[in-house]
Amino acid sequence: MNFSKTYFRAVLIALTFFVFGGAVFGQQEFTYLVNFSPPRPANPGRLSVWIVAKETIKDDAVFVIPRAIPSGYGIQRYDRFLEVAAASSPGGGTIAVTKLEDGPRWSIAKSKQGVEGIFYYVDLNQLESEVLSAADQSKSRPDYAGLLGYSVFGYFDGYQDYPVRLRVNGPSDWPIFTTLAPRVPAELDKTEVEAKNYFELADSQIAMGPGLKLMKLATKPPSYIALYSETKTDLDKHAQVFERAFRKVVDYFGDAPFDSYTAHIEILKPKSELHSYGFSMEHSKSGTFYLGLDRAYTEETPEAEFVRDELNFIHHIAHSWIPKKVYGKGYLPFTWELPPLIDTVWFNEGFARFAMIEIRADSMPADEGKAWRERYLASLKEFVESQPAFIRDMSLQELSRIGSVMYSEDFRTGRTLFSKGALMADEIDRLIRERTNGKKRLRDSLRAMVKWGVENKRPFALEELPGLIAKPVGVKESEVREVMERWLAPGPGR
Repeated sequence: MNFSKTYFRAVLIALTFFVFGGAVFGQQEFTYLVNFSPPRPANPGRLSVWIVAKETIKDDAVFVIPRAIPSGYGIQRYDRFLEVAAASSPGGGTIAVTKLEDGPRWSIAKSKQGVEGIFYYVDLNQLESEVLSAADQSKSRPDYAGLLGYSVFGYFDGYQDYPVRLRVNGPSDWPIFTTLAPRVPAELDKTEVEAKNYFELADSQIAMGPGLKLMKLATKPPSYIALYSETKTDLDKHAQVFERAFRKVVDYFGDAPFDSYTAHIEILKPKSELHSYGFSMEHSKSGTFYLGLDRAYTEETPEAEFVRDELNFIHHIAHSWIPKKVYGKGYLPFTWELPPLIDTVWFNEGFARFAMIEIRADSMPADEGKAWRERYLASLKEFVESQPAFIRDMSLQELSRIGSVMYSEDFRTGRTLFSKGALMADEIDRLIRERTNGKKRLRDSLRAMVKWGVENKRPFALEELPGLIAKPVGVKESEVREVMERWLAPGPGR
């Protein structure tokens, strides 16, 4: 769609007054104005986004849209689905924007007045059609829209750490729900929330529409269900399974590093035979569970399905502690344009997997839980031993670097990483229990490590990890280091 300079000038003057009228300037801030119209025959479902800076950007301005996803361990070219209309200067002038040949960047022409904002569209239908994993998609329907922040929101390079104000406008009478500040009932037509910075915005989700079902659960901290399904499913049962998992995870870690948590669930008809449904994704204060029709709950759903989904919830909720709060080098600060190479994917995925195993086993009668835990760990060991030698015997640091960019694309790498990581965690746990006569366990170390991460706000160096594990439980650092070094070295591990 083409817009005249007169259009931009009139709209931006009004918009600037609306956004910042009466504001005290001096502190940079960015307002994201989002408008969604549901798909119709003449409109397949496009999102418009206008980003407005409180203080004019005087430097050379570059606009960026992510290609990498926190914990996504891969690349998604979301820039393919953007149509950048123009940038703007104070007073409503338009500035030319040029897509750079390489990378997800747009160069904004120099302006004497500086840059005040940028306006673009996202083609949600094309995004869902070409991104084959439902876990990485935003979606639009006549009665619903589900938006992953990092798939639709870009930023001005160098300004990622400034506060963000998000304003979302939807169709008349549509409830609009955000994981940044969840409310039930949701506000109708429009909503406004804040984020500390771009990362917090990008790691959030927006769900809206009459097809959306919402529920607030009486947990501490409060938790929410935001569910959209393209087939009949039992909302109360989804909430019951999730709440059971959520309470267990918070109890395991002893405290929650967030003020609320949302399970954003979509149960979807397949877009094509090439599309995949089943991978879930963790976020700082939410989890996205974008699933196929087979994951709907009916009267015939067997108990085994509820157990499977509870484990999936437990695993991804636990990621809000590991690695969202305690992580190795490379995970944060995040590089949005290329997936970072991380040496500790085995920690991110394996130690969180071990926490899931313990949480599930702890909730069962002692003998039954012990037997289940041993069976699960044996299945991980069996998987590792079944892998080709070049994967099985690769050092965990080298395999982590490969998994950093193709964790799910070749899931042999992902499964080997979390299997070896969990088996390492189990051996460390057994060591701690033995040395402390059962008074301490790895869980106590993980609790202390999360507090360390929250207080220090930095990644741990690999050489620090044995001490971070050993000191809170009073065991020898050298013994923990020996276990770690054996698992990290080339070879099958144990």
